[in-house]
Amino acid sequence: SGLDAHQTGRRIIQKLIDGPSEAGLTRLWPESTRLNAFFISDDAKAFVDLDLPLGPDLTMDTRTELLTIYSLVNSLAVNIPQVRQVKILVKGADIQTLAGHLDMEYFYTTNMLIVK
Repeated sequence: SGLDAHQTGRRIIQKLIDGPSEAGLTRLWPESTRLNAFFISDDAKAFVDLDLPLGPDLTMDTRTELLTIYSLVNSLAVNIPQVRQVKILVKGADIQTLAGHLDMEYFYTTNMLIVK
């Protein structure tokens, strides 16, 4: 159901924001990241609104930015059948880029090759 998908999505996002509990694994999302909102539209688009530092406060190379974005996109799209595309917003608004390398102005779809 839609409510289950919404609750599952919120749990997935929060786990990714919280980062790994195992020692030796790397946190992708900045520790100060917060989930503002999560919504799944009827046409299988998920909107994730985050509050996180941008600009010079968010230092990532291209590879890390790719992993960060696709950790979220793949986790939602693979685990929630109602999600085919993911749009990341920051503080309720579109952003040009997360950390200066990738265009954030469109929806992302699953790409399992990124996380292999």
